[in-house]
Amino acid sequence: MTALLLALTLATPAELRAQIEALLGNIDTPVRAAQWQALGPEAAPALRAFALDASLLPSRRAKSIDALALLEDAASAAPIARLARDENEVFVVRLSALRAAARLTPRARVAAELLPVLRRSKDARLRGVAAELMATRAGACDEVRAQAAAEEVAGRHWRAALEACAGK
Repeated sequence: MTALLLALTLATPAELRAQIEALLGNIDTPVRAAQWQALGPEAAPALRAFALDASLLPSRRAKSIDALALLEDAASAAPIARLARDENEVFVVRLSALRAAARLTPRARVAAELLPVLRRSKDARLRGVAAELMATRAGACDEVRAQAAAEEVAGRHWRAALEACAGK
């Protein structure tokens, strides 16, 4: 493992991009968090470019977003939050973006970033995930309860959100 870490830290930008592409293309076995983290913060700009490139396969974009969250790349918070709110994005990209935005955005701003998804997403599943993230990450229970009262809610994400808000 140490040799791998040393090799990654000595990689040229082209080598780093090739390593990222190899990990993004891996379909046989899941890429472990440690593999993404071993790339280091130098990988963030390339991963961000992959995440924002609408011409790429949605699964690769989602993996890039997940990797940015693992790298805790704060510079990606705003563009990733925009992806989460974009109704024209495919589900898998928006789902990864929602989760990553909740992780990358400072806690005090999570509710504001995810509230548009909670209130206006056409996809009920994404509204449920936004509710759960807002309740558990930001404690935004008033907003979650208001949305739950405004629509017929169901599913594990809504249950988790409302459980997190119980007694608050």
